[in-house]
Amino acid sequence: MSDNLDRSESESKRGRYKHVWLVLLPLVVLLAVAAYWGAKEWKVARANQRQFEDWEEAGIPFDSTSQQKFYNDHTYPQGTADWIKIEQLTEWGHQAEDFKRLPYLGYEGKEPKVLIPGGETSDWPEAPLVASFLKEMEPVIDLIERASSHPTPVRFPVNFQGSKTLLTHVQNARSMARLLSLDCDYAYFSQDTERTLRDLSLMAATTEAYDGRECLVSGLVNIALRGIRMGALRRTLTHCEWSAAELKTLRSSLMPKEDIATRWQELMVSERAFGLSMINESREELAQSVGQQARFKLFTAPTEVKTLIEVYQRIIELPIESDVSSWRRRASALEDWVYTLPANSLAGMLAPASGQCLEAEVRSEETRRWTLTAVAIRQFKQKNGKWPERLAELESVGLKLADYTDTEKNVFGYEVEGDKAFLWKRHPNQSWGNNLADRQISKIRPGTDQDIDGFGATEMQISEEEDMSDFLLELN
Repeated sequence: MSDNLDRSESESKRGRYKHVWLVLLPLVVLLAVAAYWGAKEWKVARANQRQFEDWEEAGIPFDSTSQQKFYNDHTYPQGTADWIKIEQLTEWGHQAEDFKRLPYLGYEGKEPKVLIPGGETSDWPEAPLVASFLKEMEPVIDLIERASSHPTPVRFPVNFQGSKTLLTHVQNARSMARLLSLDCDYAYFSQDTERTLRDLSLMAATTEAYDGRECLVSGLVNIALRGIRMGALRRTLTHCEWSAAELKTLRSSLMPKEDIATRWQELMVSERAFGLSMINESREELAQSVGQQARFKLFTAPTEVKTLIEVYQRIIELPIESDVSSWRRRASALEDWVYTLPANSLAGMLAPASGQCLEAEVRSEETRRWTLTAVAIRQFKQKNGKWPERLAELESVGLKLADYTDTEKNVFGYEVEGDKAFLWKRHPNQSWGNNLADRQISKIRPGTDQDIDGFGATEMQISEEEDMSDFLLELN
């Protein structure tokens, strides 16, 4: 009897131990996995920290504090007060009577379709209103001229705080460029080429003043400022009032070419600092909001930070090679890779659309070459009394092949018809795609009814209402 009881008790204990192990074994496995994951994350966290320390030693920004120092070290405070005052006065000018009817500034404003020096008021009905407004804004433009003597880029009162950083001055820059663009148009319309040259010079100075490269947004705004200036310059070429010396000055102002690679890399280093600052910002917020931790647990994982750093590094290195076509291919491949990452990953949420942003830089360079080519055509006409029959003839006035071709090495479209010359580049809506037609310049002048078997012609057919000035220039 006693043996049976002992045996029963022993079997009961073994059963209990068995159930305990059934519970403990998964727990042990989970703890082992957690320990492995924790050790891995700790190791990655240490590697990330070493990376931050290396950047700090090299003066490369990676958080709000280092970004503030980087910005202060690369900007100048001498012109800050003048440029802030200019912003305030420009904003004050928005209160002018009938401001809404002013070209470039007001939402109802209409610029002259063709800028004809010495033209009649009927050619530009808004000219009297423009003249009155510019008379009031003359002190502001004089102040811009004074401010342009300060070293650039200018240091504006920016307090870097991740996503809370305010860059008001970046948005205000376009108002000044538009004011100068309006003054440039009116000066040329009034046959005052000296004033026109001053406005173009001040637009370049404004662009340089606001080239602090604080982040990607400021870089895109800077591209817009360059575009406003080149657009104003091209409008003065449709009917030429320039002397030979003045054309030489205009041409010099379009040289040398933009260093796209350096600009891109500096902008993306700053953009990366913004992204990493936002991570620190989110950690502080999560500490105060425990209920959100489950949703954003990956947001603080060191491996996620490492992946984000890797993505940004690949973005920064996109334009290292000299062949622009390779930049486009690499940008496309990089975006494809980012799309494979989880939608809620840091890279998926914070990494910019690198291909589109780099495209904006490249197109700005193409527009510079296109504008430079137009100036050279005017120089050729002034020197020889006729338009060049083909762009290769511009080499006689010192233009090189790389100056009258786009970044895909396509020669700009050019045609002479009667006493007019037409110069065009790719339509802005054409993509960077792998399709060869997407990278070509149409051989047929935009706006014509001709077709060339669909090879780029479809994209170039436009309605009468569409503005062609962004890719077609008519020289009279």
